[in-house]
Amino acid sequence: MEIVDNAQISTPVKQNALVQLKNTIKLKWRSTAPLTDNDKNQIKGAIVTAICRCNQDIKLIKIYREVLSIMVGYEY
Repeated sequence: MEIVDNAQISTPVKQNALVQLKNTIKLKWRSTAPLTDNDKNQIKGAIVTAICRCNQDIKLIKIYREVLSIMVGYEY
């Protein structure tokens, strides 16, 4: 999410970073080699703020929504 917050990085690179985050969450949120609770808490704590910071870029918001949807599906 740090890459997405960097104004000097192009949108395609930001999109790739978010897709990587989404894929990591899909693979590791509830797997045999899961993300640590600390990693999960960092992502949970930062995702809403990150979405708000990229409020002008619909493409990024769409990927963030997918990430959030996956996380909520796993947690609830």
